Amino acid sequence: MPGQFSTGYVRNNNWFPHLNDPLQRANGYSAAYVMGQQMVFRPDGPGTTRGATVWAAWSSNFKDVVSPIPLFWGAGVSYQGLIPSRKGDLLSGCLIRTEPSRYASSIQTEGVLEFNYQWNHSRFLTIMPHGQYFWQKEGVQKRNATVLGLQLAITL
Repeated sequence: MPGQFSTGYVRNNNWFPHLNDPLQRANGYSAAYVMGQQMVFRPDGPGTTRGATVWAAWSSNFKDVVSPIPLFWGAGVSYQGLIPSRKGDLLSGCLIRTEPSRYASSIQTEGVLEFNYQWNHSRFLTIMPHGQYFWQKEGVQKRNATVLGLQLAITL
């Protein structure tokens, strides 16, 4: 079954201001990332696109004195053709989280839980209802939120 995986490493030798003291400078940073997706279920057999695909991504900047959000991760699943008569439609869900630097006291990061359904009405119109729940792990003004939306895509 189809899948795709990538990994990488970044090194930057520039000078950057410290998050807790902009007058100080830090020399460079290093970062890495890993991401991938893999189809895990294909009910109609080889060569078809209907089925479930899982994905995950992770990235980290190893010098949190210069990076306000040094850690990111996310994971999710998508199912194409959940309704057999709608083989092009896509149901997706994911969980995404970021972590703040211990040097950026004013940064409050959040997590996101999202679900959406991409209804491919025709080759010209796609309708996507979605829902998201945002939460903050900590903070003085800790506020959570639910967001509901509808996206329309028109292809001319």
